[in-house]
Amino acid sequence: MFLPTLRELLKTEWQQLRARRALPCLVAILASLAAGLSSGHPGAGMVAASGAMSVGFGSFQWLGRSRVAPMLWVTVGMAVSAVAGSLVGHSGPGAVINAAAAGFGAGILLALGPGASWIGQQCAIVALVASGYPVGWETAVSRAGLILAGGTLQTLIMLATWRVRKPQAAPDEPDPFEGVLPALRTLRANLTPTSDAWHYAWRQAVTLAVGAELEHATGLPNGYWVPMTALLVLRPAFQPTFHRGVLRVLGTVGGAALATLLVRELRLDPLTVGAMTVLFAWAAYALVNVNYGLFAVFLTAYIVFLLDFGGLSTRVVVAHRTLNTALGGSLALLSYVTVLIRRKRHPTGQHEPTVRPPSLDLAVPPQGEVRINPAAEPANR
Repeated sequence: MFLPTLRELLKTEWQQLRARRALPCLVAILASLAAGLSSGHPGAGMVAASGAMSVGFGSFQWLGRSRVAPMLWVTVGMAVSAVAGSLVGHSGPGAVINAAAAGFGAGILLALGPGASWIGQQCAIVALVASGYPVGWETAVSRAGLILAGGTLQTLIMLATWRVRKPQAAPDEPDPFEGVLPALRTLRANLTPTSDAWHYAWRQAVTLAVGAELEHATGLPNGYWVPMTALLVLRPAFQPTFHRGVLRVLGTVGGAALATLLVRELRLDPLTVGAMTVLFAWAAYALVNVNYGLFAVFLTAYIVFLLDFGGLSTRVVVAHRTLNTALGGSLALLSYVTVLIRRKRHPTGQHEPTVRPPSLDLAVPPQGEVRINPAAEPANR
């Protein structure tokens, strides 16, 4: 048991390295940071860069037969989620409802395939982060506009890149998304207790709601990382959830240590912070499918320097990120305790799931399996 788990945690797939393919994704991030710095509004540049970063991962996704659709949908979806999260975060109950809705929405989209599920997860992340910084209508719309600008710029740059350089071929297993109306029929068919996507969605909703309540009850600084980590770690099956939880926590600790070391050794003027942000964004893009722990190391370093660019202390962010990631990962693992106990007390005799779930975290390869409601299959054909 121990050795197979250790091998799974240490497994690296260097053939999935995207060192060159990641380079075009950096242009929009760099442009956003430069615009914020030159205009005297680094916080605005930080928000736009975060939108560009997420949409850059969308360039590795497919929605049906389209490579552009994931970037367009996620750009609009994140902007809407930013407004919603910003407005409801003023109260504890509002933040809890926001987290539950984000978790359920991201979970039920599992039934539509990898592309739609990835879009749902990115929107949920933005809703959770925005609720941690509640504002009024005017600022919320401005925040959404910055995300929209960063995402749109990233989409345009990737389109221009693909005109010059041939994009990667479609995957061997095409994304099952076939349009909005078939997707709505699929979702309707999965809104039933016989659907595994339904159970997974509710598990995410409850887990994220508990994380949001923990954030507000304890007053954790940057506490939105608790439900956000739970969202990123939680899988339809226990074993991949355990693997991702361990790798996420270890990667975050490693990234925090790396960022702390660089803070001690470097003179952190805005240009240096911006350069470090872009460098670690490239590493995260390049390693996302190599090993989840390595990806988490450089994603953490990227977030630390991005927030420093926006005006948050690096040392403070490192401490908060490490603690809240550990809490969120633990919460995701604990969410399975009741499920395992219930299954042990009430065995169903059902066979193991047979359909792979989509990648739910920034184009990470599928891990674990989930069984989708058979009633949804006709709508997916």
